[in-house]
Amino acid sequence: MSKDAQVAESGETGSKNEAEDDDNKKHGRRSAIGQQHWNFVRHSLKHIAGATVTTEGAPDPEATVVVSSTRFQAEAEECQQRFWAEDYDKRLADETTEQGLAVAWGDRGSWQIYGQLPVKHLFGPEAEAPFSVRSFKLFPKSRGDPMALLARCGIGVINTKGKKGLMDQKLGQDNFSITRLPGGWEAFCVMDGHGGDGHWPSTRAVRTTPYFLSQPDCTKMLEAGKVEAALQHAFLEVERDLEVHARREKIKIFLSGSTASCALWHPNHGLWIGYVGDSRVALVDPAEGSVLQMTQDHKPDVPVERARIMLHGCCLESQEHADGTTEMRIFVKDKPYPGITMTRSLGDTCVKDHGVLAFPEVVNWPMPEASLGRQSPLLIMASDGLWEFISTEEVASMVQRFLAQGLSLQATAEQLSHISRTKWRENEGSYCDDITVLLVPLTGSVLLPLGEGKGVSVCTDRFNDGCIMT
Repeated sequence: MSKDAQVAESGETGSKNEAEDDDNKKHGRRSAIGQQHWNFVRHSLKHIAGATVTTEGAPDPEATVVVSSTRFQAEAEECQQRFWAEDYDKRLADETTEQGLAVAWGDRGSWQIYGQLPVKHLFGPEAEAPFSVRSFKLFPKSRGDPMALLARCGIGVINTKGKKGLMDQKLGQDNFSITRLPGGWEAFCVMDGHGGDGHWPSTRAVRTTPYFLSQPDCTKMLEAGKVEAALQHAFLEVERDLEVHARREKIKIFLSGSTASCALWHPNHGLWIGYVGDSRVALVDPAEGSVLQMTQDHKPDVPVERARIMLHGCCLESQEHADGTTEMRIFVKDKPYPGITMTRSLGDTCVKDHGVLAFPEVVNWPMPEASLGRQSPLLIMASDGLWEFISTEEVASMVQRFLAQGLSLQATAEQLSHISRTKWRENEGSYCDDITVLLVPLTGSVLLPLGEGKGVSVCTDRFNDGCIMT
């Protein structure tokens, strides 16, 4: 953590006990929902188990029934087992093994950094403490510090776990990647997982999205100026890869998935955003604190998105929260799952035949004309842990203020994370979502080749694990 942000963090630690005392006093958007309620228990399903009876013992054909969650857990498990039993593309699975993804980087100055999951323990499941700040992993292997490399590039990023229960030790489900592709393109990804195995699709996809963008099919498209097609192709390959490896590794993606936002930047070809879900991306003027562009979240309140999922067999359930907001969740008709809030995602195979797409929306944002003394625009990418209680306009204003105070982009990202966590505490008590913030100044080529400058010399052995920054 940067020194600029340590004061804010120490203040947060000092107020932690008071926040814990208020755990049961908050009734916000998330704390009001039992974690298993939306996953497996859906009330008011009519006639699924036949008619119930009235108090007099006569059948009541109009009565609603509450279906046992056990029944639907068993149904979901059966569907997951059938998914695992299906044939899969073993050739693709062999290409995109852990080693295959690791050795993809190093040629023509390419490299990749992403959030490092905690090291597996010999005994027991993987665990991650609440509010952990992730270290970063770099490929190809380097003697340098990944954080130092990002500082030299002028990038700010923080990847933190939240707290979703009193004894929460599960792996955080956000992740990010920063990748220097061959050919001058640069890829920036933020993804936010959900469901029981939600950490897996987000962490895998932040690595495989740039991987597929670097492969021959997408490379040819990018060289031909077909950037939208390249992003679309890469996203569909990422989805196929997730399903292939979920079958091989027995990952439960029937009810687990991830958002995905990928920004492709080239100083000569502009800025392109491909995304599914609600990990919002914004382009801001850091000097004015104004929003130049922003993505529209894929939510059921977007008419075209709602129409598509309804047409393909989904239904919506709304819940009004104490703060006056209404949340809509998506279910397969007459099923209690998946209960997600986004109309596009990776994974979530239970709704892939019901209109919840992995096909991305792609936008190309024009860059403001450069002028003497004008600051370059700033790209902001973040999971909804940042956006839940802070508007895009408010974030842009905060960025302007922090930069005017002389903070680096790294310290600014840390401050945004701290403020967002405070907002979660104010609204939700002890519940806090995972928070990832990525800030990229779009000035020419942002990402430098490895080997240029102090502290980033490349190791000669590319075929071992990347370096870990702690």
